[in-house]
Amino acid sequence: TRCSRDWSSNVCSSDLAETGPLAYLAQIGAIESLSRMFEHVWLPQEAVDELVDPGSPETVRRWARHLPPWLWVAGGQEASGLGSGFRRAQQRTIGLARAIGADAVLIDDRAGALVAEGLGFQAIGTLGVLVHLANEGLVDLATALAALERTARSEEHSSELQSRLHLV
Repeated sequence: TRCSRDWSSNVCSSDLAETGPLAYLAQIGAIESLSRMFEHVWLPQEAVDELVDPGSPETVRRWARHLPPWLWVAGGQEASGLGSGFRRAQQRTIGLARAIGADAVLIDDRAGALVAEGLGFQAIGTLGVLVHLANEGLVDLATALAALERTARSEEHSSELQSRLHLV
């Protein structure tokens, strides 16, 4: 099943995630709902490394140390032609998306989302995931957005999160 822009398809067959949306969803307690949205979520090993890095919030590190069975980790290949300014995990995410023929890429980074869309993938950000989950009755949108706002106000994430949460 291919993801549709209007979400008429309730479950996408495969998705590939970059670290941002997974980290934010883990922090607000909505991460497990992704398994109801996607049959499988792929993650390159480099992204797992970022999630368990000591610089990541403890909630994220704890979740990433015990990944759920619906999240599959694979070696990624670097996507060529992305230019500088992309983290290695982002390059591997897009490379792996190409290799497995993913339906969508979970990514909050605007430049990365534009590249993913240019390659024919649907780019879905954290807010887009939350809106879809709310429409399906899997999360309360007001509660999720309030939790996300608290995360955005935290010292370690405020500027990064506020600059990234633009994709719906």
